[in-house]
Amino acid sequence: MSTSLAPDHILKEVSQMWASLGKQGSAAEHAEAGVLRACTLTLVVLAAPGDDPAALGETLAALMPGHPARTIVIRPESGGQPSAAVTVQCWMPFGQRRQICCEQIEITAAENHLDDVVSILGPIAAADLPLILWCRGNVAIETPSFSRLASLATRVIVDSAQWPDPKSAIILLSGQARTLRIGDLSWTRLTRWREMLSQVFENRQCAEHIPEIARVRVLYGGARPSVAAYYMAAWVAGSLELAGAHAELEMDADERTDVQELQAVELSDHSFTVNLSRLRETLVTAANGVSRCIRLPLAKDHLLMSEELDMVHADTVFERTLATASRLWKQA
Repeated sequence: MSTSLAPDHILKEVSQMWASLGKQGSAAEHAEAGVLRACTLTLVVLAAPGDDPAALGETLAALMPGHPARTIVIRPESGGQPSAAVTVQCWMPFGQRRQICCEQIEITAAENHLDDVVSILGPIAAADLPLILWCRGNVAIETPSFSRLASLATRVIVDSAQWPDPKSAIILLSGQARTLRIGDLSWTRLTRWREMLSQVFENRQCAEHIPEIARVRVLYGGARPSVAAYYMAAWVAGSLELAGAHAELEMDADERTDVQELQAVELSDHSFTVNLSRLRETLVTAANGVSRCIRLPLAKDHLLMSEELDMVHADTVFERTLATASRLWKQA
């Protein structure tokens, strides 16, 4: 269904769609069959130029069973009249006969008409539920319309790995974090790294060495550190400082690879060393001769976003890390 870019028209299309689905459900042979409407939040997706509609659709479909939402996809285009289309995402849980469905509203508008889109988001968002804004590119956050769009959001999620300049990404995000609750998928990709390192220091003998750690070395691939490398360095340095340790921080290029990813983190003092390193798709931890490994999960967008959507409110650890990473960049 397509309709004009007016809140009452869009909501009317949504109501008609559910009425149609309800009739289908009432005609089901058994009471347990039919359609169940589900919504826990509004997810506003600001598509990046060149985003593949099919791939984005698959990502959103994979997200919905865990985080059913009224999804509003905004596609900026070079020209043309603004328009909206209303569709539905449905799935059937294993062993059941009833479908669970969420509505999706797709809005296309010229880049210079984004203010018009922002003005209708409030009325068409799901009432009294969190609104999460997912910016899939770096262009939108630098446009004049972004501040108005972001002001509607409970949280704003970006992916700084997609930005060409890591330094400008960190500085820009740290500035936005003064007034917005920001999430970054570059940080989310570090979850297993942080978990593995934390688990090392759950051991009492290892924990006793924390105040003595004097050196932290971060290895990165590529010609310059990625945002993730600076996040990891900032998180480790900040965590050690909270524990009473003041370590010297080094960031070095790993000459074995030109892939711009975090490669290893090493913490050491005169008698104790912890090394956390990437070995292809595996993460390996070695602490004083004892090692363990886990397989790094595929960093697919729907898995990363699912983790972020589990945290509707502020991620204080990330916010603190982002501020520290910004200071590190300025000192570099």
